[in-house]
Amino acid sequence: QMLLELGSIILIPLLIWWAGTLAIAWKNYEEYGIFAVVELKTPEFKRAWGSMIAIEAKQWDPRKTLQVDVLDKVYALPSGSTLDLNGRHRNAPYSLHNTNAIWLFRRAVNNAGYYDQGGAATLAFYDQLGQEIELACERGDFRCGTSLMDAFPPWRPGYTDLFLDTVGEVLINGLINPYDLNIDDFYSIAWPRNMLITSRLVNTPVRVEETSAPYLPEFFNRTVKVKTRYQRKVVAGYRVLIPILFCLALAGLGLSLVRIVRSRRVSLIDPVLWGLSLSLSLLIVMFTLLHITGVTQSTRLYFLFYPILFPLIVTGILSLRRDIEMLRQARSKAASESAHV
Repeated sequence: QMLLELGSIILIPLLIWWAGTLAIAWKNYEEYGIFAVVELKTPEFKRAWGSMIAIEAKQWDPRKTLQVDVLDKVYALPSGSTLDLNGRHRNAPYSLHNTNAIWLFRRAVNNAGYYDQGGAATLAFYDQLGQEIELACERGDFRCGTSLMDAFPPWRPGYTDLFLDTVGEVLINGLINPYDLNIDDFYSIAWPRNMLITSRLVNTPVRVEETSAPYLPEFFNRTVKVKTRYQRKVVAGYRVLIPILFCLALAGLGLSLVRIVRSRRVSLIDPVLWGLSLSLSLLIVMFTLLHITGVTQSTRLYFLFYPILFPLIVTGILSLRRDIEMLRQARSKAASESAHV
């Protein structure tokens, strides 16, 4: 019975996620001929991207995924000659920052016309480019390392020095949410036609600012300011409450480990608690890798942090409460038996 309940808890969310993933992949297959959620996750794209960022530059810069000399090597290849990632045709080449390098690579492939040829042609190009880079590395034409998970550049000693400090920074940022919302000068930027449609929907006029000319329905301007003011109050309370609750959840995690080791018994809540803990730990490692490799926009990914953090806190506190109650009952029973003797 317990295994059936545990299986239901785990399988139902997974089935929902798999169903959504399969639906997106099937829609992409119908539209583009590729059965994948996004081409960035395909083996062909990973081969091209992973091979390209593994090429060693003349001078290492942790903030620059693709430097000018690396891109020149890519352009010297048959497939790479069709690309322009950094303005080389305008005689103004520049190195690509980690934040947007992968998107500039994708845009360059699109500008070269491969996406217009269909999904199969696009993946074939990515695969061919990756193969050419790998062969150049094997021949010794390029000095190459090994990319991490086909997504991060090769590991450097400088990354190791930053890792432990950055882990703590990432965890603290996830707990206290240090990014403030600003209630002043709130405005939305959109095409005038879209904002006029919105204006008719909410039955309020559109105001045009003299500076930068953003189009603003007055109703939206007032509503966003009020909403943001309340959000700031919620965030202030969050920063006080969540770290305390997280520490209690960690105490519950530790106490559950002690109980499992002593009794060699696992309850229904333990796999959930430890699964959430492992998931959160993996996210922290992922965010740390993004930070130390210079992807400054990684803070936008923190929305992945909270759906795991909150269930972990609830589960950890429930586990802590249960274990404390069990300890209290065990002590009461021991005291009663001692008094009886």
